[in-house]
Amino acid sequence: MYKVMIVDDEIFVRIGLRSMIDWESIGFQIVGEAGNGEAAFEKFLALKPDLVFTDIKMPKKDGFWLIHKIKEANPNIEIIVLTAYDDFSYVRKALKLQVSDYLLKAEMEEEQVKEMMIKKRNEMEERQGRGKKESASYDIEQEKELLLGLMLNKQKPIEMLKEKFQVMNIIYQEYCFCLVQFDFSSSLKERKGMIEQDTSLLFACKQLINASFLERYEYCFTKQFGKSITCLLISKKMRNEDVIGMIKEIRKSTYRYFNISFKSINSLIQCELEEARKDVDWFYQATDSLFLLKNGEHIFQKNRWEHIDEREVQQQNIYTREQVELLVEKLCFGQEESAKKIIEELKSECKCWKGTSINLKLRLVQFTNYFYQSCMGYLKGEEDNILEYQRALIHSIDLEEAFSILEKYQKSVVEEIREQNIDDVELLVQKAVSYVEKYYAEKLTLEEVANYVGISRYYFSNLFKKTKKIGFSTYLNQVRIEHAKKLIFDPKLSIVEVANAVGFHDQPYFSKIFKKYTGMTVTEFRETCENK
Repeated sequence: MYKVMIVDDEIFVRIGLRSMIDWESIGFQIVGEAGNGEAAFEKFLALKPDLVFTDIKMPKKDGFWLIHKIKEANPNIEIIVLTAYDDFSYVRKALKLQVSDYLLKAEMEEEQVKEMMIKKRNEMEERQGRGKKESASYDIEQEKELLLGLMLNKQKPIEMLKEKFQVMNIIYQEYCFCLVQFDFSSSLKERKGMIEQDTSLLFACKQLINASFLERYEYCFTKQFGKSITCLLISKKMRNEDVIGMIKEIRKSTYRYFNISFKSINSLIQCELEEARKDVDWFYQATDSLFLLKNGEHIFQKNRWEHIDEREVQQQNIYTREQVELLVEKLCFGQEESAKKIIEELKSECKCWKGTSINLKLRLVQFTNYFYQSCMGYLKGEEDNILEYQRALIHSIDLEEAFSILEKYQKSVVEEIREQNIDDVELLVQKAVSYVEKYYAEKLTLEEVANYVGISRYYFSNLFKKTKKIGFSTYLNQVRIEHAKKLIFDPKLSIVEVANAVGFHDQPYFSKIFKKYTGMTVTEFRETCENK
C-alpha cells in the first residue's frame, strides 16, 4: 500500500477526505494527519508517506513552508495541494515548487478524488516499477481477513490457523494475542443517517482504529461485521491495561473527529495461540451481551461473563405476572412514579441476564403478552398493535431501545383503557356492589369480585376505593355488620350463629369488628335493642 498523509487546519476537511473513498481498495493507506505545517513535517519524517495532501494557509507554518521542507528531504514525494481559493496565484506558486496536482476543497467529490488517486497510483507504480502493486495489496488484505476469520471460527482446526500464520511469515510462537470488538450500532441508530453515510463513517472509524493500534502493536487485523468492527491484535509485548487505555483513547478520537461512540469488549491477552483460541467462545458471548450495555460502556473478560450455567439461565425470572398486574394498576391510575420504579426494577433484572440476547428479547415479548392479558378486562375491543411492537422488540439493538419500545406499547394500551372506561366506572362498581350484597355471607374475596367484573384485583381495588371513598375490605365489613345488626334482634341466634350468617367465621374477630363499627359490643347492642 502507498502511504498517504493529510494536512489541513480544518478537521472536517481531513475527516471528509479520509472518509470520502475506500482508500485501501485502490492501493492507499492513510497513515497520519496534521493541522499545521510544523506538526506535519515532524510526522512526515516519522511516517515516511509516499503522498501528501496539504492545505496552503495554516497556522504556525503554512503549506508553502511544508512543501519546501518535504522536497528538501525527498524530491520524489507526491504532493497534492488543497485550497479553498480558486486563485491560480496560489496554484502557480505551488506548481513552481513541483507539486503534483491541486484540489479545490469546495469541489471535492468522491469520483473526482478516486479518479485522481488511481491516476497517481498508476504513475507511482510505473515510476517505481511496481505494476502489480494493486493485486498484491488485495492479496495481503484478503490474507489478513482470512487469518482473522480462522481465528474466530473454532470449527476450523487450529492447524489451519497456524499454517496461515506461516504463510504470512508471522512466527506466532513469539507473539501475544488479544481480540477487540467495537460496536457502533447504537450510535448509528441515534444518528438516523443514510446507509451510504453510515458505510463511509464506519470505514473511517475502521481506519482510525487500525492506525491507532498499529502505532503500538506489530499487527492489527481488522474486519467490519455489520455495524461492528473486530480486531485481532498481535504483538510481542501487550498488557491488558494498555489495550483498555487505547480503547478509551480511540473512543475520544471517534467522538472528536466523527461525533460517534461505541460499546466495546476485549479478551484477556494470551501468549499461547491455543489459549487465545479458547477465548473465542467468551468473545462471542460477550459480543452478544453488548445488547445489555449503554453506549460508551466496555466489557473486559476478567470481570464479566466468565462462566454461565445454562440451568441458572433457564430458571432466571426477570418478572412475574403479579408484577405485570401491579404495573398495569399503577399506570392506569396515573401513579407514574410507582410505575417507573417497577420498570427500573425490571430493567435491573434484565441487565443481569446471563442468556443470549434473543432469549431476553423473547422474554420481553412474553412480557407484552402478560401486559395485554392483564389489560383485557378493561378493553372493549382487541388491541391490534401488539404484533407491531413485538416485532420491534425482536429487532431492537440494545436494552435501552427495547425498553423504549415497551414504554410506547404500555402508553398506547393504557391511553386506550382510559378512553374506553371513562364512562363505565360507575357501572362497573355498581356491578361489584350488587355482587357483594348477594354473596356477603360467603367467603368473599377481593380477587373473586374483581374476576366477576372482569378486571385485575389491583385495578379493581384502586377503582373501588376511588369511587366509594373506602377500601373494598372496609366496605365488605360494613355490609356484613349492617346485616348482623338486623339478625341480632332474633334472641334465638347466638353470637357465633350471627357471625357465621354474615360471613365471619371467627367469632372473636366478628366481635372486634362489630364494636369498631357500632361502638358497642354485640351484647351491649342486643340489650339496647331489647330495651327499645
